[in-house]
Amino acid sequence: MPELTFYIQPANFFYEPRLFSLPCVRSKFLPNLSALTDTQYFLPAAHHLKKIEPDKWKHFYVGIAMGAVLQAFFWFLLPGHTGWDTILSFVISLGICYGFELFSRLTGLGHYDLGDVVAGMIGAVLGIGLVLIFQLN
Repeated sequence: MPELTFYIQPANFFYEPRLFSLPCVRSKFLPNLSALTDTQYFLPAAHHLKKIEPDKWKHFYVGIAMGAVLQAFFWFLLPGHTGWDTILSFVISLGICYGFELFSRLTGLGHYDLGDVVAGMIGAVLGIGLVLIFQLN
């Protein structure tokens, strides 16, 4: 079995994904990359990851509150149906998060960014989980 060789990719990996096209990679950072075989891969350096924007943190915190409130509301509305409570809370959270982004895209008000949906849904899952801990006790 051939030996695997890993290279650390420079910071512009996240901004120029075409540098990842193997095996014909040319880079000014690492010489002689045109001779890569199919057993040689690139790994992004962990210290070059992008920081999370403050806007995403706002969506995350709002998602926590939204998920917790929806889970508590459905816990009150449908006692004894924990699975349905959780599914409804998740689906409605997803609809609200994506609905705002879709509204931004269709009307031109604000900016359309699916990262906001992802941040909001991560928060919503956390909020649903927090209420679910109390619900299952």
